[in-house]
Amino acid sequence: MDNYKDLISPDAFKNYIDEHLYEFNKDETINLASKCYEFGVANEEILIKEGHLKNALRVLYHLQEMYEIMPQDLFFKINYELILIYIDKNDEKEVKNTYKIVHDYYKFFDDGYKKVCSYGFSCVAFKYMEYLYSIKDYKDCLFPFDEIFDALIKNTKDESMNLLANAFALVSHIGFIYNFKEKALSYMKNALSLVEVLSDRFKDKYSQIALFTFNSGNICLQMDDYGNAIKYFIQAKNVCKNNKFDDSNDMFAISSNYMAQALVLKKEYEKAINEYDNAIEYLNKNELNENKRNINIKDFLNRIGIIYEKYLNNEEQSKIYYEKAKKIRNQQSNM
Repeated sequence: MDNYKDLISPDAFKNYIDEHLYEFNKDETINLASKCYEFGVANEEILIKEGHLKNALRVLYHLQEMYEIMPQDLFFKINYELILIYIDKNDEKEVKNTYKIVHDYYKFFDDGYKKVCSYGFSCVAFKYMEYLYSIKDYKDCLFPFDEIFDALIKNTKDESMNLLANAFALVSHIGFIYNFKEKALSYMKNALSLVEVLSDRFKDKYSQIALFTFNSGNICLQMDDYGNAIKYFIQAKNVCKNNKFDDSNDMFAISSNYMAQALVLKKEYEKAINEYDNAIEYLNKNELNENKRNINIKDFLNRIGIIYEKYLNNEEQSKIYYEKAKKIRNQQSNM
């Protein structure tokens, strides 16, 4: 019964399924669906991947019809991979249809079983939410957000809390787009609160904390609340300094830049210059990627020059910093 393992193409698998599916018992049917799924995720060719995943779903529906069971973990994994394919193809109809299938399946169960499959459902729902955001269908984003919130609000696992945090952050961006800045800040604070309690074992914990802290500061900045904006930017920088992660230096640089801009808006020009100088010193010590380091430092030097020229009427100092920035630019051109 396991000669299907030698089949490679989705069409060959489909023909095999059509011919032999009713010969399989429950365990063999589950195994067949798993094998289709494995072939799907292992293949980089989109059409082949999609074909295998659709075969896997067909087998699961047969399993439900024959034995009245549905392996929920496998069901959500298959649909998660399918919705990624349809998003990549920008097939709006299939994206929405996949979410509807998953949503209707999830809603069918009682509260006890929903708790078991809440994370699997929410992974698909969040991808659907991201897709709606990408096509600027902002209002419809709120429906899957409500579903994710209801599914995960009592789930204390790291992966679930992080997913819910990202959903809060996305709604915050939508609030910002509609100029509901106070609501945007509230949602971003919720996102931050969730990632702050993740265990240290969670890989992206500090990256997420730094990002959501920075985002909170940026919202405050747009609300002209410069004092709180600066507090958030300082917190974001401290997270980057104390916890090294992949983009810690990038986040440190952008937090320093926005903090200096807030200081300029407060007309605290010397403090803004000092912030840029400190950021340059930090990047010289900690940023090992020479190109990234030079890009940020060149930008900061130019910004210091602008402060001297535009706000402090010190043309001599502005020229010094412009020349320093020019020197780095010329070095980059010669590389």
